[in-house]
Amino acid sequence: LLGVGILGLSIYLYVDSNYYVVNVDSSELYNTPIFVLMALGAIMTLVGFLGCCANFTFFSLKYIFLCITMGVACGVAVYWANTHEELVKERVQKDFQNMIKERYLKGGKSATEYLIDRVQKDFQCCGAKGVEDWSSSRYQQGNKSKIDIGVSKETHGTFEVPASCCSTERNCDRNRREVTFDSNSKLKATGINREGCSEKVKKFVDEKWQLIITVGVVVAVVQLFALIFAFCLCCALCCFDSRMK
Repeated sequence: LLGVGILGLSIYLYVDSNYYVVNVDSSELYNTPIFVLMALGAIMTLVGFLGCCANFTFFSLKYIFLCITMGVACGVAVYWANTHEELVKERVQKDFQNMIKERYLKGGKSATEYLIDRVQKDFQCCGAKGVEDWSSSRYQQGNKSKIDIGVSKETHGTFEVPASCCSTERNCDRNRREVTFDSNSKLKATGINREGCSEKVKKFVDEKWQLIITVGVVVAVVQLFALIFAFCLCCALCCFDSRMK
């Protein structure tokens, strides 16, 4: 049952997380420990079945071997996840910044536009570090290949943000999506989320990563107890066979 539970949890983590990181360049790095948990959950389910058949010495030895293998694999996965945690969060942040600055196109309907819009709506944020990120993005520059000019605090002016930046979908027309830098270099915007998405995405990844590490530790501890039980069972079977002879 524990194996089935871990398999189900890892699938949930993969599906839930991939709403936000599926098209991010660092998604493979992020998903590595999740795939390990999936494999361990599937193997634990198999091991649980073999455990029921462990009244034969052959299956007992296989059971012990699988417990050792899974324990080592889980320990390596937890160590890898713990040492790569900050790297993964930084990579995901940078990937989102790059997607907003360079890959989100006005009128585009690719996976990039869908992903950024979903993140900005679900996390109620706008831009990578803030709403001003859109002022110098390709979205603002008419989808040019290079950003040579743009609206900034120094130049003052008005720029447009995507509809997903609106705090409410109601009355989110083009006029309401215009943001202005006034003469004091302050943003003037109504009904627009001003907080950046990078920190919120980083927090989301951190929460999922901590859950992955916790599950990995639990699996490692369970495998340790399973290994002890398997040794005891194997010894008991050997003693029983010797007495029968």
